[in-house]
Amino acid sequence: FLGSVVIGLAIGFAAALLFRTQWFAATSSTDSAADLFETGMVVVVAFTSYLAADACYMSGICSLLFCAMVMKAYVRPNLSHATEVRVESLFKALAGLFELFLFVYIGLSLFLGGEVFNVWGYTFFCLFALAVSRAANILPCSYAINYLRKRALRVPAKQQFMMWWSGLRGAMAFALAVDAAETMGKDGQVMRTVTFYLVFITVLINGGGCSWMLEHLDLKQGTQLPVIKEGDEEGEAGELEMAGGTGAGAAAIA
Repeated sequence: FLGSVVIGLAIGFAAALLFRTQWFAATSSTDSAADLFETGMVVVVAFTSYLAADACYMSGICSLLFCAMVMKAYVRPNLSHATEVRVESLFKALAGLFELFLFVYIGLSLFLGGEVFNVWGYTFFCLFALAVSRAANILPCSYAINYLRKRALRVPAKQQFMMWWSGLRGAMAFALAVDAAETMGKDGQVMRTVTFYLVFITVLINGGGCSWMLEHLDLKQGTQLPVIKEGDEEGEAGELEMAGGTGAGAAAIA
């Protein structure tokens, strides 16, 4: 894991230095060729972090995750406006297509592969373990964040519950289960079937109930977090301004 993180961060910071030179930036608003080249460079650099980690027998996804975090913070401000819009649209379209392909593949694999269906007891045990593990992750982390933050910026209990509720299983879990089914025989087939059940149940119940839960907890999209003015050290006095950003409900799902 640490090696993947190092590779992702290294490539991300190298990309930040590269794009800061503005070598690929368009010289005018009509320079579409330069915009396309700049867009391609963003995609290539991001994919390079995945390939580099995979070539070193590490996690390409972890590497890509940390590379993307650095690129959003330090590469995006150095992109031309046209490239920024094009990159955002490109990755949104790819995310939608891959998500569609994933669920089609999961549905087809249930009927085309050899499944072991009578595993309901083990499935409910895994659901319980999933709920406990998410609580064991979210609650301590939220406590640590709240301890370090000012009162007005702390994560309230409602948002913590929403983050726990929205723990959906999906692409990574199913990809690992498919690999296990191919290499571990019947035990792997059980893992794949149980993973399908977990994906189906969490997406149908947790995902389908997110909208109702957001309304029930009064965490509607568009709710903005307050920003404390300078000089308000305790976060209790002074006027609060509303900062732009994602809503609390959307942040909980993410």
